[in-house]
Parts: sequence; structure tokens; C-alpha cells
Amino acid sequence: MAGEIYRDWDELTKELVQKYTVQAHQAYKRYVRLKSDTTYTEEMFVERFITRILQTRPSREQVRDSFRIEIGINFIPLPSLLAEDIEKAKLIGIETEQSMLEIEMRRDVLDHARRQKDELFSGFMKDVVGKLRSTTYEAVTDVLESIKGNGNLHPLSVSQLRNLVDNIQKLNFYDDKEIDDCLNQVKSILAIPTDSRDLGDITATLRDIAIVTRSTLLNLALSPRSARDVGIPDVPEMAITRQSRNNIENGLDITVMPNERQGRYIQTGVPAMF
Repeated sequence: MAGEIYRDWDELTKELVQKYTVQAHQAYKRYVRLKSDTTYTEEMFVERFITRILQTRPSREQVRDSFRIEIGINFIPLPSLLAEDIEKAKLIGIETEQSMLEIEMRRDVLDHARRQKDELFSGFMKDVVGKLRSTTYEAVTDVLESIKGNGNLHPLSVSQLRNLVDNIQKLNFYDDKEIDDCLNQVKSILAIPTDSRDLGDITATLRDIAIVTRSTLLNLALSPRSARDVGIPDVPEMAITRQSRNNIENGLDITVMPNERQGRYIQTGVPAMF
């Protein structure tokens, strides 16, 4: 694997630049909306964006040298063997200090292996849970900012939501129900014909997703960027989070015409943007 990355480094760099060039153009459009007096041209902005991305990654030699494997060999007896050893010692009356010490050492080895496995798994799952929610949170808050600035669901925002669905579906390998519910809400928004979209319902739905994902990120001791400008509390109250989670689980009924719906932003207790 290390050799392949080292060999294909230039090709991988081209792919990385292509990917982030698209994102840089999107970021420039958001930047211009926020700062109309900018002195940057789009080409200058994209070039600086890509340069900073490339500066943050390690060199091909550092990546190659980071691949290593550590092998530790331990004897981990089965619990049945431990029980058998104890019973034998009791039956034949051998309860000397040496035999009991050996049994205790076996127990320690087994307990250490179990703790190590649990810690590794817990750390991995925390990273995955955080990645799913941070990706979702960043996307929906970006779209909320675009709605606030443009007064509509811009086609670029629609593309961003489609990309979100595609990316999260690939990452959600363990069927995280909360994330599945969030994606179903986004899919419902995308399924609504353009001329039938109710901006109030869409805004409320995206706010619910942002509140729920932000609450979980804070519980994981992570620090997502503030989105107060689009109605997301820095520290959502438990009641607001519970209401948003309930809204997401119930889903957005796309079969109901906009004039027959009641905007859910009234139910969340979060001020409207408009």
C-alpha cells in the first residue's frame, strides 16, 4: 500500500486538486455573497484555496514512512481454561502461592486484552460517529446560509445536498439510525419539485438536522463552528434537541402541498430567519 501511494503520488495529487477545485469555486461564490467588496478574483481565490490544502498534507516520503506494523504476541487463555485451572487447584488441594499467582497473571493478561480491544473499538466508533455528523452539520448549515442570503434554495445548494446524501451513504456502514433519518429528510427535500418547494418547511427541516447533529458533536467533546446566524443555538437545550429529533423521525410529508402545511420552525422554539 505504501509503495503504491508513493508511486502514484503525482496522479493522486491531480485527483485531489480536481476535487478541491470544484469545492473552491463553490466556496468563492459563498465568499462573494458575504463580502461584496472582495479584491480577490475567482482564479486568485481558487489558487490560494488549493495551495493551502496542499500545504496541509504531508510529503510523499512522510506518508510512505508512516506505514508500519507493530506485532505483539501474548498468550490469552480461554475463560474455560481459567475456570478449569481453578477447579483443579481446589480439587487436589494445591493452593500454593505460586499456582495462584500464575492463575492471577493469566487473568490480568485476559483483562488487559479485553480492555485494549474495547478502547480501540470505542475510539474508532467515536471517530466515525463524529465524521458522519460533522459532514452533515457542515453541509446543512452551508445550505441554510445560502437560503438566508438568496431567499431560495439555490441549484448549487441542491447539488451540495445530493453530494451529502451520496457521501454519507458510503460512510454509514453500521446503519446509524439517526443519520439515516437525517438523510431521509434530505432526500424528501430533493424529491420535491422546484415549483412546489416550501422554503419554510425546508428551512425548518435543515435546522432540525443541524440542531441534532450539533448536539451529538458537543456530547462527543467536539467543537463544530457556530451557526447562530441561521438559528442554530450554540448549545441547544435538551427540549429543543428532543423536538428536532422527533421532527426528523416523523419526516417531511412531500405529498402535502405547501399551502396545506404548517412550517415546523414554529415547533422547534428556534427563531425564524425571515
